[in-house]
Amino acid sequence: MLRQDYIMRMISELGQFVRAAVASGEPGKEAEALQAVIHAQRQLFQEPPGIALAKSLDEQIDHLAKGETPFAAAQRVSDYAEILEQAALIYDHVGKESLALSSRMLGLSALLTAVIRWPEQRVNLASKIDRFRELVTAAELPPPLQELIELYETV
Repeated sequence: MLRQDYIMRMISELGQFVRAAVASGEPGKEAEALQAVIHAQRQLFQEPPGIALAKSLDEQIDHLAKGETPFAAAQRVSDYAEILEQAALIYDHVGKESLALSSRMLGLSALLTAVIRWPEQRVNLASKIDRFRELVTAAELPPPLQELIELYETV
């Protein structure tokens, strides 16, 4: 529980740092914020981001869920999605819209997959899923993500 509290506090601070970096307009602040995102991913996965991100989404979720209750596993996936959204904010700010969209789609996919795996966690993830769905237009959704949304809606 202490670890989860630490991760939640770190993600909250990450969000504040990213918003401040983006708002500051200072050169180099975006790079610092992106390094903070990478650090948060390292802390969440407990392995270098290059290793974690080389895995499939299912493997990433397996890693996050290992030894966790469904509630805790879903929270870790939610934390991952939040880190991805912070990365997307930075990418938007530096004009890398395709990377921002990819980060948001990965976050949405992770959240949807968590609900499909642990349907009882839908109530805990629904508002975040709704927020991510608002950030990605239907026209931007690739067929696999559309299928995941359809499956989510039947759970």
